Amino acid sequence: MKFWNKVGIYTPGEIDNIKRRKYKEGAKRNIQVLQLERTKADIDAWRDALNYAEDVEAPDRTELIRLYNEVLLDDGVSGFIESLENRINASEFNVVDQNGEIIEGKEEIFDGQWFDEIVNSFVISLLKGYRLIEITPRNGKIDRLNDIFVFPDHYIIPQWQQIMTTEGAVESGISYDTKELPLIEMGNPRKHGLLNSIVPLYIYKKNALQYWSNFQNKFGIPPVVAKTELSNETSRKNMYNFLQNLASNSIGVVDKDDEIEGLRANSVDGYNTFNEMKKEMDIAIQRRLEGLTMTSQEGSSRAQAEVHQDTGDIWFFGRLNKFKRLVNTQLIPLLANSGFNISETDRIRYKENKDVNAIIQHVLQLKQAGYKVDPEWVEEATGYPLEEIEQAQPGSAMTDLENLYNSL
Repeated sequence: MKFWNKVGIYTPGEIDNIKRRKYKEGAKRNIQVLQLERTKADIDAWRDALNYAEDVEAPDRTELIRLYNEVLLDDGVSGFIESLENRINASEFNVVDQNGEIIEGKEEIFDGQWFDEIVNSFVISLLKGYRLIEITPRNGKIDRLNDIFVFPDHYIIPQWQQIMTTEGAVESGISYDTKELPLIEMGNPRKHGLLNSIVPLYIYKKNALQYWSNFQNKFGIPPVVAKTELSNETSRKNMYNFLQNLASNSIGVVDKDDEIEGLRANSVDGYNTFNEMKKEMDIAIQRRLEGLTMTSQEGSSRAQAEVHQDTGDIWFFGRLNKFKRLVNTQLIPLLANSGFNISETDRIRYKENKDVNAIIQHVLQLKQAGYKVDPEWVEEATGYPLEEIEQAQPGSAMTDLENLYNSL
């Protein structure tokens, strides 16, 4: 039943939605978002940041998030983010009803940049431990990226379900309830995410690169020594100024008794020392992110590569299942209550990934063993449309798929 109010005719449900939106807009107006300045990462700072975040009376994740933002600049971490986002976005899914029946075309609801933002926030929540976002659809359509508001990570007190109004203001936190507001929680409010164990590895790696750079500056360029008459102040100053301004292809005029000599570089090679340290830290970071000890730059046997691939797939599908639960239990009900053409009981179901080449080989083996295989099943299993072809002449080239079809 609809009734009049100050702004028009609305149902009770619409009025509740307006109240929730106005409440949230008021809460956001009270939040003073400031830029989180970057800081130098070191082990002591990491330990202090953990203590602040785990403080029972006044938990504050500001310093921890500050360190996390530094680690996100690491090439291995940023590569992991892009890789995982791409794999999730490339994974096809259907929308099914409560009976498991596919609803054709319903997946188009999720076709938009806003869904990419959801995927990105999910990946960041794996790294940082927790993320809170707000979705405010307009007329059943999320048509702009600013329809998704990502709350500043360092303002959130997840274990208390509160948002600080400004940096470090724990005592002035605003409580939030995901059941009353269009909010989506990602991650575990009691955990600090993958980056917590990566921070020390990143620090050691960064220090190795810094020390390596210092080593190169000190020992990589051969020093130049000049010999001149020290008692002659003019000659001494001229030689000093010449050496100070010495650069590539430099020229100068010196006395016939003056000598300029370039010393040999230090024979100590810092490559093995510093590069091995960096390499070990990269491997440790990779292992923490994906459970892998091999990187794409390393050569290996085929057996090692297969184990590497299988392990990576296990970790990926585990994370993909987490994302699926997030969409099914939080995003879809929120969209349904916001006017989207989707039911709260609908679910997304990812399509099974199949090794088509392996299926073809197995079917060929079955045929060779004397079994008959249904061509329609092969089409459905491989996704390849099969067409009847003429019997090939002896000696002509035929693909496995052609052989397969002719033998069915």
